Amino acid sequence: LGGKSPLIVMDDADLAGAVRAAAMGTFFYQGQACMASSRILVQRGIFDRFAQALAGAAAGLKGGDLRDPGTTLGPIISGRQRSRVKTHIEDATAKGARVLAGGTFSGFQCAPTVLTDVTPAMTLFYEETFGPVTSLYPFDTLEEALAMANDTPYGLSAAIYTSNINSALTAASGIHTGMVHINAPSLYDEPHVPFGGVGQSGVGREGTDCDLDAMTEWKWVTIQLPTDAPGHH
Repeated sequence: LGGKSPLIVMDDADLAGAVRAAAMGTFFYQGQACMASSRILVQRGIFDRFAQALAGAAAGLKGGDLRDPGTTLGPIISGRQRSRVKTHIEDATAKGARVLAGGTFSGFQCAPTVLTDVTPAMTLFYEETFGPVTSLYPFDTLEEALAMANDTPYGLSAAIYTSNINSALTAASGIHTGMVHINAPSLYDEPHVPFGGVGQSGVGREGTDCDLDAMTEWKWVTIQLPTDAPGHH
């Protein structure tokens, strides 16, 4: 049922690793993933360096035919979805968002897009774009980052990059999502774990054990043997 998944990057994080996770978590599947890192919250001390690095990474991704092994990004899935992505970008830039990378289209190909100066007045601040588009937001304290991360009706996935285990665990317990990944992308799934979210990101969980349970009709049978029954001990 969708997501607006946040990636938090603390100033003590492995910057290169966080940039790789942001690029993968945002642009994999052309951003058409419910777990995509469509909001990236970066501590102010490293904000400019991170923004420059992610913009450079985005600009280096190759779009084209997905049958070509050298292609990183393919086309948007449909005309309706292309219109949604384009409208979100145009609305944001018209209202003052700054484009650090991308923002352009070639047919159904949307260049990997990184925005900053995004405000609640812009459609993509709260709505899921479901395309290769992300927004960067600076913060000062972890408490501020958690408040920003939770400022959404969605609650599917989240991630945090930090070298401080206390910060990581505080975020893991404080972010209202069904999944939190520490020093890993927000776009992460395995078949045997309970997958799902909270809020408008759905009810319940799916995954091997959850699915087997959902498909199982439990039946309770009791047997009370009389004391003189054959075989009773």
